[in-house]
Amino acid sequence: MKKTSLASIFITCMSLGTAHASSSELALSYEVQWGNMKVAYGAATWVFGDRTVTMAGTATTLGAVDTFRKYRGSVKLEADAIGGLYQPKSLIIEGDYKKRRKLASTVWKKGESTVFTTRQPEIDLKKVYPLQAQQIDNSIDPLTAMLNALSHLRLTGQCGGVYNIYDGLRTATLTFHDFGKTFLASDRPTAFEGQTWRCGVTSTPTGGHRIKSRWRNEDQKIDDVVVYVAALKPDLFVPVRMEIKTMVGKVTTRLVMPSLSFKQAEGE
Repeated sequence: MKKTSLASIFITCMSLGTAHASSSELALSYEVQWGNMKVAYGAATWVFGDRTVTMAGTATTLGAVDTFRKYRGSVKLEADAIGGLYQPKSLIIEGDYKKRRKLASTVWKKGESTVFTTRQPEIDLKKVYPLQAQQIDNSIDPLTAMLNALSHLRLTGQCGGVYNIYDGLRTATLTFHDFGKTFLASDRPTAFEGQTWRCGVTSTPTGGHRIKSRWRNEDQKIDDVVVYVAALKPDLFVPVRMEIKTMVGKVTTRLVMPSLSFKQAEGE
């Protein structure tokens, strides 16, 4: 699996958020498999207050992929919770691949449309498409987009929403599609089993993506990426599985159920 494919999997894996009860902490981990081979592992801790949310996550390659395509990634998010919706304050993403470090730190100023980013190194315009100011301004990050989509699901019972997202390196339009409810059978000892919502996710790149890429699907379908979301508690909606169709087979991300830890403040 190439670096571009791994990076997209890690970003999506770390974007798996939760619609939640206020004043709570949620820790959870995900395993990524390509066929029957474990290729990556991600972990995140979400802390929700009455008006704020923070998240810290890490991701790493495993097995043979770690030997030949070693990658380590991390992400930190801080966001405001306003009227049941989320607005990013800052996002820091960092990755190490083949001993090359890449960092992007982005700040959204409250009440302003302008977004500020510091990158190390700067993007290489010989390899990627340029970023456009109109795509960055009034954007939100992928994690916040997932939180808002899960809140929409919790309130309406349907997957939906269109978001202009920016992670400091790339911009895209993220669209959620509703496929209704389905029973998800456990196919691994630590996987979730139960009733879920089946949501399709499509992403249309608008800047920062590679000019030459064998992994980009120009004819993507709304079920190429499917996220299964379960209500683990009445107000706790969590993605429990994600399936991505690729040119080299299906990549599946599963919530490791024993890793899940949910703590709610007393009196909530």
